[in-house]
Amino acid sequence: MALRGEGRSVVRELQEVEMRTYMRDEPSLLAIVHLGDDAQVRWRAGREPTNLLWMMDQLISPATLGWLRQQNERHQLISWRFPDPERSSHGLLAVTLDGGQTTMLAAIDLAEIIQLQRHLDTSGFTITYTSNDQTWGTLAAKDWHGALIPRAFDSRKVTLPGGPTFTITALDGPLSLSSLPGALPVIFGLLGLVLSYQLIISRALIAFRNQQAAALHLNEQRFRSLFTQNPDAVFAHQRDGTYESLNPVTEAIVGLSESELLGKHFRSVVCEPACSRQDIERTEVAFQQAYSGLPSSYTMRFSRDEETYQDLEVTMVPIVVDGEVNGVFGIAKDITDRVAAEERLHILERSLEASGNGAMIIDVRTEEKQVVYVNHAFTRITGYLEQEVVGHAPLLLSGAETDTADTEQIQAAFHHGTSLTTTVRTYRRDGSPFWNQLFLSPVKDANQQVSHFICIINDISERKEQESQLAYQATHDVLTGLGNRALFSDRLAHDVELAARNGQTLAVLFVDLDEFKPINDTLGHNVGDQLLISVAEKLQQGLRVSDTLARLGGDEFVLLLPDLSHPDEAEDVASRLLDALNKPHRISGHELHVSASIGIAVNRGGLDEPERLLQHADMAMYKAKQQGRNTYQMYTEDLDSKLSQRVTLRSELQEAIEHGHLNLHYQPLLNREGDVDGLEALVRWYHPTKGFISPATFIPIAEETGQIIPLSRWVMRQACKDAHKLVEQGLLKGRMAVNLSPLQFHRPNFLSTLRNVLSETRLAPEHLELELTEGILMRDADGAIDILHALSSMGVSTAIDDFGTGFSSLSYLRDLPIDKIKIDRSFVQDAAKSDKNAAICQGVITLALELDLRVVAEGIETVEQHDYLMSLGCEVFQGYLFAKPMPLDSLITWLTQKAQMTSNV
Repeated sequence: MALRGEGRSVVRELQEVEMRTYMRDEPSLLAIVHLGDDAQVRWRAGREPTNLLWMMDQLISPATLGWLRQQNERHQLISWRFPDPERSSHGLLAVTLDGGQTTMLAAIDLAEIIQLQRHLDTSGFTITYTSNDQTWGTLAAKDWHGALIPRAFDSRKVTLPGGPTFTITALDGPLSLSSLPGALPVIFGLLGLVLSYQLIISRALIAFRNQQAAALHLNEQRFRSLFTQNPDAVFAHQRDGTYESLNPVTEAIVGLSESELLGKHFRSVVCEPACSRQDIERTEVAFQQAYSGLPSSYTMRFSRDEETYQDLEVTMVPIVVDGEVNGVFGIAKDITDRVAAEERLHILERSLEASGNGAMIIDVRTEEKQVVYVNHAFTRITGYLEQEVVGHAPLLLSGAETDTADTEQIQAAFHHGTSLTTTVRTYRRDGSPFWNQLFLSPVKDANQQVSHFICIINDISERKEQESQLAYQATHDVLTGLGNRALFSDRLAHDVELAARNGQTLAVLFVDLDEFKPINDTLGHNVGDQLLISVAEKLQQGLRVSDTLARLGGDEFVLLLPDLSHPDEAEDVASRLLDALNKPHRISGHELHVSASIGIAVNRGGLDEPERLLQHADMAMYKAKQQGRNTYQMYTEDLDSKLSQRVTLRSELQEAIEHGHLNLHYQPLLNREGDVDGLEALVRWYHPTKGFISPATFIPIAEETGQIIPLSRWVMRQACKDAHKLVEQGLLKGRMAVNLSPLQFHRPNFLSTLRNVLSETRLAPEHLELELTEGILMRDADGAIDILHALSSMGVSTAIDDFGTGFSSLSYLRDLPIDKIKIDRSFVQDAAKSDKNAAICQGVITLALELDLRVVAEGIETVEQHDYLMSLGCEVFQGYLFAKPMPLDSLITWLTQKAQMTSNV
């Protein structure tokens, strides 16, 4: 329809241009009208509105209509009529076209035609044109004189086809009209008249034919462009279903050329295996419906080969000619991408519905930010039905305990169109709160504007509870519920600083039960644990809220008393505690009696480290035990003889470091197959007079005095140097483990020093492992995390030493780049006999394996211990059962023999 309208518009434009040309070239042409076979005006044009009005007045005259009807009945091609006596020179010229189907009607002013002939040479004659006794025009001789009386020499009558007769008279001419020269001017005049209307007729015919041809050519071109340039496959079927024509897209889809398809039935293309049986049937039905005059659409999948296919949306419409269907047009649109997108959308929707997490989609284009979608998991988690949520703001999940900062953070994400991950307290429909791990992610439209947000809701209440429990366990004793060493150390540091700032008195009571081990050994650990719980309850009686009671481990308790008015108050508390503990404890049918030794340390003067106060209390407690137990003892300066010994030892240690009296021993680590997995470097000090001094004695002194820095630097360099030597000899394929002190680890230049050592000793980082204590991670945790990541990027492995004896923060195992944990020997020694130690070992090993960490059991001394830990899945073993620490020369010999034994096997 659009093309047909455009064709008419073009025809009208051509008509207007042609008519303006006619009017310019033929001054005698007043108006022209094209009539159809029903005498209706198809188009019309006039020189002036009055001319066209005169023409239209004549067309409604019965005489004119009868004249036109008579011309058609007589099959006259040309006919003239002069209908208006007042305008006797105005004539109507009718020309029959298309075998009488249409008529071209022109209004011509014959007086204007005669006037146009005035330039002709009449050879001395004056020629007049008359009809019905009326003169229409005169052609005067050029030398005519008005005083002369004209004399008629001759006249001729000329009849127009189907019209009136004109008389042409020649006056005063010297030549006879019968002669050729004399008749020449008249002939010119007559020819001009005849040629004028013939020109009008011919140009009207040519214009009309050209108009029709132009419109037809234009429509044909547009149809051909629509056919060939169409991005969809377009094809035409004859009535029998054979291909009559098709465009290039059809060729591309089918894989055959037009010459190969023309004349073939569509069943030769739409057939198995290119199409399924269902698609073939759909095509047959659609063709029959189109052939019966009804358009039909359907979808199908067409495979040109086994690897590629196209999803098509096919429409078949009838080709109607002269009111009858003589063929079928087909249009096939490639919807492969759309089908794939719909499938992806369907999968996404099904995935959201199948997800265990709640999903909510929010439209943020309006101020209300309404919910437009929720899945089943959302209803399960929140209790809200879909119809209760969709169309409402998502704030309905907020409540009294919802943090305002969380709400503002969510609103800010909506406002700025940014992603957000947060944990917020939200509420179910029944009013019960839950911890919601919320993930917000913006969704952008085609213009890259945020239109929606998808919110993933995850109920992590159980996990939060577990984290809370883990956090509690990290700072509390599992058995008694009291604070542990970590909590106590934190409170001690805080209260010591507060007391120093405010000039307050603070005391630490170190409580150690007397003869607890015999009870534990004779009555069993269960009774011992119950006794410890009873002791903890009695110790808590009468304490202030500001006091801190903690269990350090075993049968050791420690009490922190801040803000004392006088140091004697600490002694009063100790005395009261002893009285409470002396009362019988009824445990599992047993009436048990237990006493305690208590050491008291008061912050007299400044303390370099809060832990020193705990050490002083520990020293006083040992003096109380020496005094017979079941008593308390205040720390005094005379108790510091050990400290004097430590000072002496410090000086001697400094001399040993400077003069090379220290050396390294190496203890192998074996894997489950018995092969060497690595080595641990252990420092040894042989004093010239005191003999072997245990690292447990001088390492704490070195850490307190800062001597640990040069000591550790020497150990690191020597261990790396020896490791490089072993690697070159092919005796070390694993890593050399070196223990780090907290002071060394937290030094600002630690990493640069380590890089220098590796560079100087030429030891590859993959052969070095650093063993850290859990205390390193508790001090400046953020700095420790950065250092561990730096070590990991260098290729240096890290291990947690003595795991389980410190703070054992599980979050570190989860988050830090730690490769290995070493179970402390205190758990390993009785693992096969002690249920608790066995449980700890099993728990540590299981946890480590789940976290993809390697586990080393230290202190293996018996086959029983080794076999039991093997059964638990432990991977690496270290202890006297396999090899004692040995100097480098002995180690080389041992490794060589070990390698030979392995090769022989």
